[in-house]
Order: sequence, then structure tokens, then C-alpha cells
Amino acid sequence: MTPPVLSRPAGSPRQSAAAPKPAAVAAPPTTEHFQGNRITISICKVSAQQLDFHFDRNDRVKKVKEKIQDEFSISFEQQRLIVGNRILSDCEMLSSIPGNEDGVKIQLTLFIRSKEVVEAIKRVQNNGLALQYVSEELKADREVVLAAVKQYGFAFQYASKELKGDREFVLEAVKQNGEALWFASELHGDRDVVLAALRQNGAALRFASEELKANRGVVMEAVQNNGFALGYASEELQGDPEVVLAAVKQNWQALSNASEELRANKDFVLAALRQNGAAFLYASQELQSDHEVLAAANPPR
Repeated sequence: MTPPVLSRPAGSPRQSAAAPKPAAVAAPPTTEHFQGNRITISICKVSAQQLDFHFDRNDRVKKVKEKIQDEFSISFEQQRLIVGNRILSDCEMLSSIPGNEDGVKIQLTLFIRSKEVVEAIKRVQNNGLALQYVSEELKADREVVLAAVKQYGFAFQYASKELKGDREFVLEAVKQNGEALWFASELHGDRDVVLAALRQNGAALRFASEELKANRGVVMEAVQNNGFALGYASEELQGDPEVVLAAVKQNWQALSNASEELRANKDFVLAALRQNGAAFLYASQELQSDHEVLAAANPPR
């Protein structure tokens, strides 16, 4: 049986939000053969020299990168191995690559990042605000900006205007750090973008549009992640018993942001105390003198 061949297509592949921009350095074409429990990866250099490497199917992508580094002097950090539009993580096993069964043809692409990009990523991973000092070209580089945002959400303010207005990129950025939403002002009313930010950091609700701050579903998502987000919700929702109890469950101090009516409502305060007795500190003065409320805040041990 002729073994299946995995080859690198000519030219650069279509860009996507998940794939990095290829460096100017040409990537060597690759072919891969699967036979039983062994995988042979053939890498052809521009000089037409071909080298065959043998791996166990349970080896990880990291091992392939290490071999490429040894043979072609392409540093580990510069390499990105991609299947379709998905970057392979270093810990993935070769056997997990889609379409790796015998008789199936698949394609891998090797991107090579420039040393300048690699160095910039290292800098912003250490301090996201270092993004302000890189070149304008690097401020428009998706990988560099995402690395900076992951380290410090407010670093997104130094990203290029194009990236701040790119909805798909902003979605990726807020998943790394919800606070990045602040600098994507055109998308503060985009429900999907805001929800993605809130799932990473509920306090990002402060950057949402007024309409979304009054949306019960959106606010519930926020307070379940961070009880203090209640302070950014609309007044109406600060008086919603279910929303406030969800916030108190996440953080008892969230009761401080509830409406005065709720903090003076005995039944509600008792329900809040069942979540956390410390919430007693934010009950109304009148209820703090109520014997039943006092007993609920200090149950016998």
C-alpha cells in the first residue's frame, strides 16, 4: 500500500484569527507518512535536500519542533505548525492530528516568525505595557498584541486601530483579558463580545453599553463571575432579588451595591445571610438591630 502523503501547499495559506501572520522567511515544505505506530516526517529544504525523521504516533508536536530546530536552525519559538487554520499546541500528540489514519491525505504548514516578533512576544509576556514601545508594525501583529493583552488587559490601548476595530480579533483579545473591552469602543454594545469579556472578568461590565448593563441575562453572567460587577448594573437590576443574590453568592460584599429597598427587606436580607453571614454588614441599620437577622448572621456552631 502506498503510504499517505502530507505535504505543504505552495504559497502562503489564507490568514485567519487563529493563525499568525507568516514571516518573510520561506517555510520548508513538509510531507508526512503514517505507517502503523510510526510516523515519518520528511522535510525538504529549499536546496532540495530531504531529511526523513521517524516518530512514534504518541510523540508530541514539541518533539517535531525540536527536530526542525536541530536540522534547520529554526528556533523553537519561531515555529508554528498549523493544520487547516488551527495552530498545533506543543503538547498535542501526533496521533491527535485530524485525518491521520492510514490512507488519508492531510496537510501541515510551517510558519516561521521573525526573530523580531519572537523578541517582542517575550517582552510583552513579561510586561504587557511594553507593547507601547514596539514598532507600529508589531502593534498590528495579532500574536504580539494577544500576548500583551493576556499579561495586562489595558495593554490593548496600544494596539493598532485596525485591530481594535476587528471584531474577530477583539473576541480573541477579551477572552484573554476581559478588560481589553475598554479599548474596543465600537463593540461595547456587541452582546457576544461583551459576554466573552464577562466570562473572563465580570468586572468588564463597566465597559458595556448602557443597554447591556440593563440586560438581565448579561448582568447575571457578570455577577456570577464577579459579584462586584453588580455595581455597574442598571439601578433596576441592582434591585432585582435574583440578580443580587447571585452576586452575593459570588462575593458577599456585593450586597453593598444592592438597592436600599433590598437591603431593608427582611426576607431578602435573611436569604442573603444564608449565602454568607458576613453580608449582615450591608443590611439596613434597622435590620442590623433585628433579633432574627442577628441570629441568622451568627448561627450557633
